Amino acid sequence: MSAEFEVKRKQRLAMELRATEVQKSQEFFERSKHRGRGVAFNMGLLHIQDDSSPSSDIAMED
Repeated sequence: MSAEFEVKRKQRLAMELRATEVQKSQEFFERSKHRGRGVAFNMGLLHIQDDSSPSSDIAMED
């Protein structure tokens, strides 16, 4: 009877660990999607000037 209890306990702990890992990966995925949108948004505002000096050839538009 004690062995059954131990097996069920280990299974429950494994399921909880898996659920925690799934939640962490979902949070990571959501953050990366958000970051990706932010980069795309900022890249849309990026303007490269052709006639300026090499030190200031990238400028952000308003």
